[in-house]
Amino acid sequence: MRHVTLFALALLLVLPVQAKEAGNTIDLTMESCLNSNDSTAGMLECFSRAEKDWDTELNRVYKALQGKLKPAGQDALKQAQKAWIVQRDREFELINALHAPNWMARCGLR
Repeated sequence: MRHVTLFALALLLVLPVQAKEAGNTIDLTMESCLNSNDSTAGMLECFSRAEKDWDTELNRVYKALQGKLKPAGQDALKQAQKAWIVQRDREFELINALHAPNWMARCGLR
């Protein structure tokens, strides 16, 4: 059991570094895109591309981690990710509930 714990800790140290390196590239690309697009449509396209890139990176790291885990760990990771997706969706619902009415009022869309 101790070896499993040490291995998991090692993964926690290595994978964020890999993700950070990719993240810097994604964020820098998005910033560059935003700096060269003044229109709302252009900015939305920048955000959309960055979202797709982050999704690809998330899936890459997830698959790498799944490949290093035993079946019990794979199941635990899968369940944790499912719970995270539910939490993420609820967070966006809250953000939309907090900001959407104000945005619509400012735009005269009510």
